[in-house]
Amino acid sequence: MGLNKSKIYRIVQSYNKYGVKCRENKQWGGRRDATSYLTIEEEKKLMDSLRIKASKGLLLTAGDIRKQVELKVGKKVSDDYLWDLFKRHGWSKKSPLPKHPKSNPAKHKEFKKNLKKIWMPLR
Repeated sequence: MGLNKSKIYRIVQSYNKYGVKCRENKQWGGRRDATSYLTIEEEKKLMDSLRIKASKGLLLTAGDIRKQVELKVGKKVSDDYLWDLFKRHGWSKKSPLPKHPKSNPAKHKEFKKNLKKIWMPLR
């Protein structure tokens, strides 16, 4: 079943106490609004305001976004909270492909044109 022993005991105890309606009363796992920093609506408003700033190029890194979130929350937030916040609201990490700042695209094209292809037999 994929459940550990203590979880089975809790389910049985809940069933004995509440009957068939035990699953309606108990909510295991998931987001708890009582322990979260912001409600979903507050998070949505915050992320919408950040989306506007990000589309204008004013926010570049997760550190910039972290500062905005910490201002709204009123205390420091963990990396896990920040990445979970991104995931909840459909944000993903976007970064450019790595390339050397001193690379020369013209030399790259010239090298590709003049590249000798040598075929070696398999051993």
